[in-house]
Amino acid sequence: MLEADLGVVSSERDAVSTRVLLLEEERDFLTAKVKAAERATPAEDAEKLDELRSMVMQKQRESEAAEASLREALQVAEEARLRAEEDAARLSAVFDAANGEVARLRAQCDLSEAEAKRLQGVVEEKERLVESAVELSGQRAREVERLGGELRVTEEKNA
Repeated sequence: MLEADLGVVSSERDAVSTRVLLLEEERDFLTAKVKAAERATPAEDAEKLDELRSMVMQKQRESEAAEASLREALQVAEEARLRAEEDAARLSAVFDAANGEVARLRAQCDLSEAEAKRLQGVVEEKERLVESAVELSGQRAREVERLGGELRVTEEKNA
């Protein structure tokens, strides 16, 4: 939106500048015409001379109004430029803060990945220990059964 405002102000400024130049050229032309008329005009053409002077004065007022309009357009453009710079500075600060947060989150992810790998190693080690315990338990159960069988045989012999 700001770019559109700047574009409109720039277009208006260009149009006013062009209008000012045209009015200045027309004023200069009429001024030259008045001076020529003053030199070549007899006294009975004084009315025509006054008319030309009036036209020059009108063009002078139009030129001054156009210049004032141009100054106003330039002021608006400058204010828009300053707002754009302020907005850019705020956006830059927000972007920098977001980049800092991204870096913090990446570091946290790296730590979480390292912790997950460590825990995976712990889990794998415990699984191996459980498997070993189950195997030992099975061996002991078989040994208990064997010893129980031998005990029965011995009891039967003694009985």
